[in-house]
This record gives sequence, C-alpha cells and structure tokens, in this order.
Amino acid sequence: MWSDRVDAACADAGADHVHLQSATPETEHEAVEHAVEVDRLSDAILHAVEQGGLPRGREQSAEMLLSQLGQLAEQTGLFADAASAGDRAAATAAVAEITVLGAQINPVAIDLSVPSCGGF
Repeated sequence: MWSDRVDAACADAGADHVHLQSATPETEHEAVEHAVEVDRLSDAILHAVEQGGLPRGREQSAEMLLSQLGQLAEQTGLFADAASAGDRAAATAAVAEITVLGAQINPVAIDLSVPSCGGF
C-alpha cells in the first residue's frame, strides 16, 4: 500500500533527526549545525515522498503534499544559508515560513496516512 511504503520511508528519513524536536542550540556553531540538519531532513522527506509516486485515487492530495514539501525544502535551505551567514533576520523569517508550512503539511500528511512525512 502506498501510504505504508511512503510513511515508512519518511520515518526512516527522520530516524536520524529525532533529536531536532528538542534541540536548543546555544552557540552560533550549534545553530548553524541545527539549521543544516533541518534542511537535510526536509530534503530527505521530500525525496521519500517523490520516490513513492502518486497513490491511485489520491493524486491531487499527494501532489499538494509534494508541493508543500518542496516549499518547505526551499525555506529550510534559506534557513540553513541564513544561519551560515549569521543573518538572524533572514533565519527568523525562514523559521516563520517553516512554521506556517508545517501547519499546512501536517493535516495533508495525516489525511494521506503518512504522518511521518509531516511533523514540522
């Protein structure tokens, strides 16, 4: 079943990044590492969903999820770039967009029975 395969792939992608949920970077170096890891995670989840193809009868919802995950990957890239450059304003703006996108992604992921592909 599509949802089982894709959810498992997203869970695998996120397994190495579980600590991000409780991370509290205290130094600039830790903040940069955190941002880069968030970017890697979003790229891995996007890739997992892309590799799953589209589920029959749910193509439109899956395409919406892919679009949202693509936007998320773009924002996490901006977050990582801003953190690396020491640009707090840009990093803060990217985090705000990531939060908004997460709120949009999670219900779609849950509706598609792939909750491991959300959680941002």
